[in-house]
Amino acid sequence: MNLSWLKTRHLLAAGATLLFALPTSSWAGTYTFRPSPNDLYDLDHGYAYTWGITSTTSGGLYSTLKSELAPGGGYDLTSAKITISQIYNWDVRDTSNTLFINLLDNPRTGVRTIADNPADTGVNQGAVSNYFDGKISTNWTSGGWKAYGYTTSGSLVSTGATNIDLAQYHDADGPTTAINYVYNFTGEQRSTLLGYILNGHLGGTGYADFGIGFDPDCHYYNLGITFEILTTPEPPGVVYVTDRAATVGLLVLGLLVTFRHHSRRRSTRV
Repeated sequence: MNLSWLKTRHLLAAGATLLFALPTSSWAGTYTFRPSPNDLYDLDHGYAYTWGITSTTSGGLYSTLKSELAPGGGYDLTSAKITISQIYNWDVRDTSNTLFINLLDNPRTGVRTIADNPADTGVNQGAVSNYFDGKISTNWTSGGWKAYGYTTSGSLVSTGATNIDLAQYHDADGPTTAINYVYNFTGEQRSTLLGYILNGHLGGTGYADFGIGFDPDCHYYNLGITFEILTTPEPPGVVYVTDRAATVGLLVLGLLVTFRHHSRRRSTRV
């Protein structure tokens, strides 16, 4: 028996099977968003900031992202990250500094600011508390709640809006070093983000689908903030070939191999 011919036949059959199984390829997409101003006013310690992201502020870029992630859009949200470029705390003596970062549902569009902790005017002064945690004792200042959803500036958020804590950044050496701080969302946080995107801006046209909230309990100089989302094509469904189709395919391959084999024998005889 001609073993090389037998191997060729098996390789051709395997190649045909792979040809039937290969999905149509698509490219992953990276969507990058930046607030305005890009450094969020250098994250001043006396304020909290909401940055609402939607098609109103990001145009076609966000619309494309949302259509990809919608049911039937064919893409998964595979990563999300926040990057703060060259961030550092204003004074190395301020050892209690904390930057709270939150994921928001239905904040106002664009960048909004609110006076959060007016007593925080110097080294290790003022309360260290997350404005986006709501009614907690350390968010009661100057005779009122300075907390997300409970202030006189309630228009910053939609009624019933929610948020989750993402990260807390602490600078141990102040202006001695500046770093590029990167926070990658966990799988659970990505699922929450996807839900916020698909739920839409429930508060009306003045509100965003989702946003990022920053509460700096100190002053953090930086060179800009970006938020990136990566999407990748959903895995293709399994397509099963019927026995009849498989049989026809193998017969065609067999005929092609046989024809090739006889052609070689003829050329050899001549």
